[in-house]
Amino acid sequence: MKNVIISSLFVIFLAGCNSTAETSANTSDNNLTKNDINGLAQKTEFSAAEISAAVKKLGLKCSLKKVTGSRISKKTCSSKQQRLAREQAKKNLTHRQRMKETPGQSTLPVGY
Repeated sequence: MKNVIISSLFVIFLAGCNSTAETSANTSDNNLTKNDINGLAQKTEFSAAEISAAVKKLGLKCSLKKVTGSRISKKTCSSKQQRLAREQAKKNLTHRQRMKETPGQSTLPVGY
């Protein structure tokens, strides 16, 4: 039952991160503002304290990402598990690219 609640909170947080960024002071809940947490509490049957506890347990962090061609940044949120998976994928890609290069051959285009 707890896993279902935590999973549903995670989905709600991801949906909530699509809202515009707020300039209020950040809380210790990994860059989520009090307004974010209170807004989620109003939309769901969970209290703000329960949402804060779920944020800490999941390791959610939100950040503002610059969007090409726009002055408005987009707020994106991810869990600790998602960040670790993304980091591992980067390492795997780098490793595969290095393995493609054969020793003794130049990777520069012809003429350099």
